[in-house]
Amino acid sequence: MTAADYYIFGVGFGASDVRYIGWMRKSLQDMSEQIHADLTCVSGSAPRAIAEAARGDTKLSIFEIESVRTAEDARDATCFWHQYFRSLGLDVVTDQR
Repeated sequence: MTAADYYIFGVGFGASDVRYIGWMRKSLQDMSEQIHADLTCVSGSAPRAIAEAARGDTKLSIFEIESVRTAEDARDATCFWHQYFRSLGLDVVTDQR
């Protein structure tokens, strides 16, 4: 089995409250603080609002959904999970890079 190069992750305020789906090249263990900082820079007000809410009393959860080998697979997986969580009725956004 080959090692994963890209990680698909979710951000929210608990398991049933996913707000953002993204992907990155490094592992989540190494990058959770950077993800939080990046949310304030993503285009659109929704990711910034998530980051701002997390600065209050609410604990922001960042969790890995899956890992893939290529950037193209990461983009495809991010779109899939975005559509999946929206189909469950969650108001989730993504950064289409």
